[in-house]
Amino acid sequence: MKKPTNHFICIFFWVLFKTILYAQAPDTLWTKTFGGNEDDRGFSVQQTTDGGYIITGYTESFGAGGWDVWLLKTNANGDTLWTKTYGRSGGSDTDWGRSVQQTTDGGYVITGNTNSTGAGNTDVWLIKTDANGDTLWTKTFGTISDDGSASVQQTTDSGYIITGNIEFFDALWLIKTDANGDTLWTKTFGGNGLEWGESVQQTSDGGYIIAGTTWSFGAGNTDVWLIKTDSNGDTLWTKTFGKAGLDYGYSVQQTSDEGYIVAGSIGDALPWLIKTDANGDTLWTKILQQEEGFAFSVQQTTDGGYIVPVSTGWLIKTDANGNILWTKSFGEDGLASSIQTTDGGYIITGYTDPPGPDFPDVWLIKVAPEITSLDESPYVSISDYQLQQNYPNPFNPETVITYRISGNVKTSLRIYDITGREVKTLVNQSQPAGEYLVTFNASGLASGIYIYRLRAGNFEQSRKMLLLR
Repeated sequence: MKKPTNHFICIFFWVLFKTILYAQAPDTLWTKTFGGNEDDRGFSVQQTTDGGYIITGYTESFGAGGWDVWLLKTNANGDTLWTKTYGRSGGSDTDWGRSVQQTTDGGYVITGNTNSTGAGNTDVWLIKTDANGDTLWTKTFGTISDDGSASVQQTTDSGYIITGNIEFFDALWLIKTDANGDTLWTKTFGGNGLEWGESVQQTSDGGYIIAGTTWSFGAGNTDVWLIKTDSNGDTLWTKTFGKAGLDYGYSVQQTSDEGYIVAGSIGDALPWLIKTDANGDTLWTKILQQEEGFAFSVQQTTDGGYIVPVSTGWLIKTDANGNILWTKSFGEDGLASSIQTTDGGYIITGYTDPPGPDFPDVWLIKVAPEITSLDESPYVSISDYQLQQNYPNPFNPETVITYRISGNVKTSLRIYDITGREVKTLVNQSQPAGEYLVTFNASGLASGIYIYRLRAGNFEQSRKMLLLR
């Protein structure tokens, strides 16, 4: 038998080294808790344009009484800049914030539920604030029954799209508003059972994709429900996913291949990931772990994989085919929302429930980037030349690319699509030493992963960025 050559040995250890890098869970950089002497929880987190974070959920410790919507703004280190509560005085009132997004004017939009204001027992509540969290306006949508919402997104016309449930019709509810929160149209989707929407996103064709749960359709009991509509909310197609047990859909996002990724749970509350093509047909499904937990959130990452927080305290990273790359446990406390941050790491919110009689607090966790290759590690400095990760990322439609060069050299900065086709030249000239900021406007380009490449003299570096429409 021949001995392995040195070349073979080198390849073996390089593959092993890369495997170890991909399998290694990144470190926790810091955690923060926010709360008082009562029940406080976080449901949604986003990174803001200043590099900090915005969180919404509810607080029983502060505010007007009962449960109030809570909005918390932090800096990049998770330190509190300000907090705001929204609700009306009343010991039994229940006002929850379920979804938050920074808007194009630098303020914030929140959706959730209220029973302290509105038409019925509980209503959908839409709150628009300025950059300091001060209320600009609020709107309620509902009937005499219990209605609620779980997801809001600003649309390309500066209005808002909301999904939730309208109990009077036992139906999933889709609400489209203008920039002032006034209703443009509403749509209901349902059959003979209870249906509700948990996540909505505007798609690259101007329509909408909704994930939720249906009792009326599918294999039996409850099933994950995926609905695609046009820009007017009219149904283009619907799909169900599940077996005869209790299956739930919680989060959907359009992916770079124009398909969709859906997170939820299947059977005995096992976290479930579903990948479809652009028509909603299944490409693959993955049960992420064989222990109870709900996958409330999913986001495609710049490497084409997915990041999924699980309600039982696990953060799971997969590749583009849903195969697990690493998992990270934060105990048995609840994780509700996670996104990739501009440094390539992750921010998570949920709640931490201390032992004993103490009540839960809002939890914010910052996780370091994965080190998957030396030239893409944010901790590696290459001489005095450097290409930074674009900000914001993901973006729509503009992002800023920063780079540094140390000599007067011919410099080029070009954008390529995932196939390697050049789509834009941003810089192509000699430049003196210094730091440069270049704005890239992706108007006219489809959602997806793009690569930006800096060449400066003998220096060359590339990074990935994600355009989400």
